[in-house]
Amino acid sequence: MTTAQPRRPDLARELIARAQASATHRAQRVRNQLDALQLGQSRHADHANTKVLRRILAEHNWPGHRPRRLEHRPAQR
Repeated sequence: MTTAQPRRPDLARELIARAQASATHRAQRVRNQLDALQLGQSRHADHANTKVLRRILAEHNWPGHRPRRLEHRPAQR
């Protein structure tokens, strides 16, 4: 399998670094190796990663992604 070069190497590096850090924390969390402080820091990092991904998706029109519109929908009965 061949991989195309990223159009934005800076974004690629940032996403890869965030994914690697997240994988490390996730592995420790699954093994119950995090104390309460580290668990809170991990959750904070997850939240920050989500914000970064949303920003990238909004700014760069990621293929196959449609931004969700926050609309008021009446409750279904």
